[in-house]
Amino acid sequence: MPATGTGSGATSSGACWPRARTRTGPDVALLRVLLLAADDNPAILDGARAANTRTIGAALAQGADAGTALVVQLTLDGLWLNQALGTLTLDRAERLSIRDSLFRLIDSTPSTKDTQR
Repeated sequence: MPATGTGSGATSSGACWPRARTRTGPDVALLRVLLLAADDNPAILDGARAANTRTIGAALAQGADAGTALVVQLTLDGLWLNQALGTLTLDRAERLSIRDSLFRLIDSTPSTKDTQR
């Protein structure tokens, strides 16, 4: 089956890593090893799963609704992955803009504790 996508970095497994967006170096090498290890042994990610569960649970316990808690957590996870892969370079102002947008989202979402009264 041929790889799909806009890049020309297709591998024999059918995965496609556009060459213009592929980085090398210790951070990316470590991430690739982690992904391969997790594919071989999913239990390796148990710590990350537990951390996400704790973080989302704490947000819910403080009154955040599930959607907001998930959006914030997934955004932070995506930012970390983006930084590791170098798929999009964000400057300080852009990172602060994301942070401020997340705070606005959190502040504008009614607390589940407020709606339970």
